[in-house]
Amino acid sequence: MKKTSFIFFFILFTSLVKADYITPKIYEMTLRADKIVQGEIICIDDDVIELKVHKSINNGAKTITFAKFKEWNCGKRWTAYEIGQKALFFLHSSNDKLRTMGLGDEGELPIINEKVYVDDILFSWKVLIEGFKMSKIKVEETGFYNPLAGYVLDISELWECIEVLRKCVDFEKNKFGGIKNVVSNCPENSIEEIKESNKIFRWSYDTLFK
Repeated sequence: MKKTSFIFFFILFTSLVKADYITPKIYEMTLRADKIVQGEIICIDDDVIELKVHKSINNGAKTITFAKFKEWNCGKRWTAYEIGQKALFFLHSSNDKLRTMGLGDEGELPIINEKVYVDDILFSWKVLIEGFKMSKIKVEETGFYNPLAGYVLDISELWECIEVLRKCVDFEKNKFGGIKNVVSNCPENSIEEIKESNKIFRWSYDTLFK
């Protein structure tokens, strides 16, 4: 009876966590991340991976080591970690360790042939974004988040969006660690020029300041 009760309350608790959890948007991860890196996995341990860094924000080293995402019933990685796998990582510091952001592993975006794959819920729960191409990669269900089933974007365009948001947007953190009171600190004409050429930045910036 005790075992049955434990299983019932465990399922109930994890279901509530999933229901209450609000997936961070791409601009929220961009602004809140302690480090943002894109690169190639070169070493895999039981609890950590080591990445050869190709580009980064707030990281000057050529390699970086951080904790592997721990899967649970409502959150699974899109595939197992492998040597040579390329991805974009949004990292935050927790208990003196670097970890990927998001309960559903939203902070790891696969890179394949200079394209980055992003689950559509990182942009909008409600509608598909006009001008964004959907991935045609067939994938198995891995939980409520799977980037390979979402948008396929140019990594250079997303990276430009990330760099400009980090440079041009100031914000405060609310008591839950989210963002509030966002302020633009770049000239409006510069912002408008980038919005004209970068649809990812245009959506992110307009949503932040709507």
